Amino acid sequence: MFVREYVEIKNNCGALNVKDWKIKDESRKIFTFPSISLENLVVYSGSGENSRTNLFWNSKAEIWNNDRDTIYIFDKDWRIVYHESYGY
Repeated sequence: MFVREYVEIKNNCGALNVKDWKIKDESRKIFTFPSISLENLVVYSGSGENSRTNLFWNSKAEIWNNDRDTIYIFDKDWRIVYHESYGY
C-alpha cells in the first residue's frame, strides 16, 4: 500500500455530485467517481477506505509519472471539465 501519491481536488463553486465522473492520466488509467459531493476531495492512488473527503483508486501500481503527466477530469458524458499538466 502506498499513500504518498494523491491528487487534491478543490471546488470553489459549491457542492457538486460527481457520480460517474472520471479522473484520468495521460495514459489509460481511469478512476470513476462514486456518488459523492465534490467540495474538497483527495484521491489516493493506493488502497484505503473511502470517506466524504478521501477516495482510493485501489491501484496496485502508481498512477502519476514523476517527471511529467497530465490530470484530466471528465463529467459523466466525457466532456472535459478540468486538466492540468506538470513537468513540461
